[in-house]
Amino acid sequence: MSFLTGNSTQIKEFSFSPQSVTALGNKVVVEGHEDESVYWIHVWTVDENGIVTQVREYFNTSLVVTDFKPASASASSSVGRRQVGCSLIWQSDFGHSDDKSMPGLLLAI
Repeated sequence: MSFLTGNSTQIKEFSFSPQSVTALGNKVVVEGHEDESVYWIHVWTVDENGIVTQVREYFNTSLVVTDFKPASASASSSVGRRQVGCSLIWQSDFGHSDDKSMPGLLLAI
């Protein structure tokens, strides 16, 4: 914590290397890495004035973003459950190699 507050006696350089920046409506997904072992994804929520109102940060996680749309009442099944439609919008590039395994996360927006 002392590094983040500027009170650290050890100087460690941290550099971001964004590999992709993707706008998805009011969300911006940025994917990158620090080195070969640390991968990160930021998901920023931006309001109509261009101000970032929320930041989600994921480390060493493979992320899939889907479009979440509840079905209408007319599409309900006979047992009273509603069908939910999800379509793939974005998927991270990192974490899909044969020599590495990362936990996966689904983000529905």
